[in-house]
Amino acid sequence: FDILWCPAFATFSLVLKENDESHVAKLCLENYRSAVHLSSLFQMDTPRDAFIKSLQHFSLLGTAKPLTYKNVEAIKMMLHIAYTEGDYLKDSWGVILQCISEYDKLMRRSPASQTSVDVFDSTSSTRESKRSRKSVSGTQKKASQVLHSNAEILREQLDPALVDRVFTHSAHLSSDAIVDFVRNLSQVSQTEVYTMNETPRVFSLQKIVEITYYNMNRIRLVWTRIW
Repeated sequence: FDILWCPAFATFSLVLKENDESHVAKLCLENYRSAVHLSSLFQMDTPRDAFIKSLQHFSLLGTAKPLTYKNVEAIKMMLHIAYTEGDYLKDSWGVILQCISEYDKLMRRSPASQTSVDVFDSTSSTRESKRSRKSVSGTQKKASQVLHSNAEILREQLDPALVDRVFTHSAHLSSDAIVDFVRNLSQVSQTEVYTMNETPRVFSLQKIVEITYYNMNRIRLVWTRIW
């Protein structure tokens, strides 16, 4: 595998990039899953990171590009890998949790998913929005429309339970894996709170509170490492 993973990675990523047929996308993504699994078994960080970062690229989360079938399937595969290979992901958790954060950010663009906090934030920023509305360019309007369309696509094709189980399943991670998980989640949370020119978000911060509850039964030695 140490010899084969690099040409296999180049082949899978190129075919997935150039082809939009559903059965081809599924086959390529299944090969991604297998490659990550083998990388985990052999404790090979470089190929594991390469395949997961490639999945992040194909997810298009955090971009203003329109989603297609293969992009949604790439997101699903990333969530599946997080659920099944969590004990071996190490620093790759950062990539996956950042994608989940971008997913949450995207979904909040749709009125159907807004909470009372979101409504309050949008109301309080009405004046600022009105001032800047005239200066918004056609390109920005088009990007906003694409993001709204992407949010609706994900709402229809991606079950939110796939995201939730990544966090609920943290109770079953190994002692080393839960430390990696919390450390990377904390870093993503800091990014959400302190990102310049954006409204602070508390999605990952809230998830830290939730996984604290899920992992209450862990021994003190593990909690010392987590904190």
